[in-house]
Amino acid sequence: LDFADKVPFMWERCTAQLRVAFAADAQAPADEGELAPLTVRVVSDKELLYSEKKRQWTWHKKWTLPRFSVELLSGGALLTGSTGLWVHVTAVVFNEADDRLDEVGLSGKTSAPYVGGICSFQ
Repeated sequence: LDFADKVPFMWERCTAQLRVAFAADAQAPADEGELAPLTVRVVSDKELLYSEKKRQWTWHKKWTLPRFSVELLSGGALLTGSTGLWVHVTAVVFNEADDRLDEVGLSGKTSAPYVGGICSFQ
């Protein structure tokens, strides 16, 4: 077995700052008060590739964004109903000098409302 078989890909919480460029007409969300901590679950139809040489998971540069869905959980339960939440998908690179993630962008549909316990991208 290679390393990828022993250590499956797992999403992890990232504490680096995210710098995002917003469109001129973008609006900040209204302050709805404190939200309970959320867990994000992402399910994709394509697996990431594992590089033994770099010992990291990678995305093939010729791939388009795969079909995937996003689910939000609060206290272990799926968040359903009318939440007013949106999911935004982006690609970032890690800037080691500033311990920051810089958005490099994606084309196509990158934002969608979270409705009925799921948000899907194709």
